[in-house]
Amino acid sequence: MVSQGGVGSSGPLFVPPSQVSGASGVTKPANPLFKPPKYDGSKCLETFLLQFNYFASYMRWEEPDKSLHMCASLEGPAGHVFWELPRENPTTQDIERLLQARFGTQLQAESYKAKLRNRRRGEGESLQDLYRDISRLIQLAHPGEGDKLVKYIGVESFINALDDRYLRLEILKLKPKDLEEAASHAIRLEALVDSVDGKTTDSKATVADGLLPAPALCSQWLMISRIRAMTLTS
Repeated sequence: MVSQGGVGSSGPLFVPPSQVSGASGVTKPANPLFKPPKYDGSKCLETFLLQFNYFASYMRWEEPDKSLHMCASLEGPAGHVFWELPRENPTTQDIERLLQARFGTQLQAESYKAKLRNRRRGEGESLQDLYRDISRLIQLAHPGEGDKLVKYIGVESFINALDDRYLRLEILKLKPKDLEEAASHAIRLEALVDSVDGKTTDSKATVADGLLPAPALCSQWLMISRIRAMTLTS
């Protein structure tokens, strides 16, 4: 078991920001309520690295202070990378490289792409929850991709995940430019359907429960389409 001071060291493993200074000789004062994020390998690595680097930039940490604080932020399975670090003067890049090899989404992107392709709206799932999950999967499946491609994939994935073909058709007619706009259209259109049929919360429940036959649902969407056309031309 490694002591708090580490092997051959008389100081603590984690040095408070008020006791260290980077190459510039200047650091922010310590704040007990303002701490770097922790990472145990169970969540998105890229999110942790972004948060940590923003924090380190604000605290004006440079090597070796930055790598020391990153080590102090790792726990659980993520902390096992300590065994693979160079024995002397490990850098932040050394730590990030090992973390990427074990937990990085680049290696898992294909798995997330498959999940994104197969994602469908669950029974009783709200459009807001579907939107949030589609957004999460896109970030994991396409890390570092261009904004234009991500927007296209977002719209396509969200529309394909919808359980109502008439809702999909209406959203396609509106030509949303990104995932947020597609979700906004879907929520608004579904609310219009709810206002026509006060018995149910969405069109899926209407058909599945036998409360409204599919032809009647089609008529509903035709009515909604006409309302939308009138609204746009008024």
